[in-house]
Amino acid sequence: DTSGSQLSGYVLRGLRWILDQAAALADSEDTPRPIIVNVSIGVLAGAKDGTDLLSRQVAAEVLRHEAATGAPCRVVFAFGNDALTRQVAHMTATHAAQTLTLRVQSEDYTPSFVEIRPNRPADLRLGLRGLSSAPLPLGPLAAGQAVTLLDGKGRAAARVYAVGARPLDGGGETAAWYLVALAPTATFAWDKPLAPSGVWEIDLASDGGDQDVRLEVQRDDRPMGFQPLARQSYFDDPALWDWRERPKSPYLPLATGPVTQAGTHSAYVDAQMPEQIYAVGAALSDTGFAAPYSAVGAPWVAPEPGTSAIGDSSWTLRGVLASGTLSGTAAVISGTSVAAPQIARELALMFLSGADIGPWHDASQNRTDEVAHLSALPWSFAPTYDLDRLGPVTVSRESGLRPRLDTGWG
Repeated sequence: DTSGSQLSGYVLRGLRWILDQAAALADSEDTPRPIIVNVSIGVLAGAKDGTDLLSRQVAAEVLRHEAATGAPCRVVFAFGNDALTRQVAHMTATHAAQTLTLRVQSEDYTPSFVEIRPNRPADLRLGLRGLSSAPLPLGPLAAGQAVTLLDGKGRAAARVYAVGARPLDGGGETAAWYLVALAPTATFAWDKPLAPSGVWEIDLASDGGDQDVRLEVQRDDRPMGFQPLARQSYFDDPALWDWRERPKSPYLPLATGPVTQAGTHSAYVDAQMPEQIYAVGAALSDTGFAAPYSAVGAPWVAPEPGTSAIGDSSWTLRGVLASGTLSGTAAVISGTSVAAPQIARELALMFLSGADIGPWHDASQNRTDEVAHLSALPWSFAPTYDLDRLGPVTVSRESGLRPRLDTGWG
C-alpha cells in the first residue's frame, strides 16, 4: 500500500506491544523504566498536519504512558530521504489556470498516485490530461465525487477522487484533499487497462482568491511477493534545469518553479508533535553537512528535524558500517533510518546515567535538557550554515557507526 495507511496499524500495534511489555516489567520493579522507541520507516505523501491516524495515536500513546507510569517515553522517527526525488511541489493557485507536469514512466507495472492538498478544497478547480486518454476538463470536484478518464478502448486509465473532510475523535476534522490515481503503464494481463506513459499535466486554478496547494507523489512500491517492476513517477518543471546559486535557506527550493525540496520529509512527522517525539535527519561524516538526500522541512508542515546523526560517509562514498544480522558481521547501510537509531541509543544512555529528566518536569524543559546532553557528546556540533538542514545538533560517536573510508573499512 503506497499510501502507508495499512502500515500505520502495524506500527501502532508494535508500539503498544512495547509499552505493554514495559508495563509488565514495571509490575515487578519499584521504578518504571524509561522507554525509547525507534521508528526507521516512513512514507512521503500525507496530511502532515497532525490529523492522520499514526501521528495522533503515537502522540496519544506516549502521553498516556507517561501519565500512567510517571516514566519518560520517547519515540524517534527517521525524517526521510526524499529531498532529491522530485516528488513534492508547492504552488499558489490563482484564478488563471497553471499546469504542473507529472512524468509517468514506461514499463511501470504498478499504479501511480498523486495527492493534492489545497488550503480551500471547495474553491479548487482541477484538470488532468494524458497523452492518449480522455482529458478531465478544468473544473470543481465535489467532496465524495470521483471522475474517470478513459483510454482509447473505453477503459479506466485514470481516476480523480475528491476526498471529503472527516471528523476526528475529540473534535476537529481532517482536511479535504484530492487523489489522482493512474493505472499501470505495463501489464502481463492483456485485458487490463493501462495509463499512457510520459507526460501527464495537472491543471490547477482557484476561485475566491489565491490559495496554496501542496502536491506529493506517493512512493511507487511493488506488492509483497511480486517482482520489483515498479518505476517511480515524479514532477518536472523547466526551472529545475536552470543553473542557480544554491540559496542559503533550508526552506527555499533550488529553482523558481513549483517542484521543491521543501516539505519532503516523512508524513509521520509534523509540526504538531509533542516534545517527547524526535525527527532525525542524516549528516555526512566527512563534512558534517546534511546528506544530499536528507529531507527538508517547510514552514507549512514541519520546519526541520529536531536533531541529526551520521547517515553516510560522504557525498561520493555511500553508507556507514553497522552491525550485521549475524554475530560478528557488519553491513553497509545509509539514510535517516541509520541516523535515527543513534539518537535513540544516546537517549537511552542518557536515561541510564540517571539524568533528572521525566514527566515530573515540563516537557519543553526536558527537551532542552536532552538536546543539551546530545550537544555535549564527543563529535557533536551545532550546524551554523543554513544548508545543513540538520536541526539544532548533529551527533556521532566514534564507538558507534563507523564511516567507510577510501582506504578501506573504517
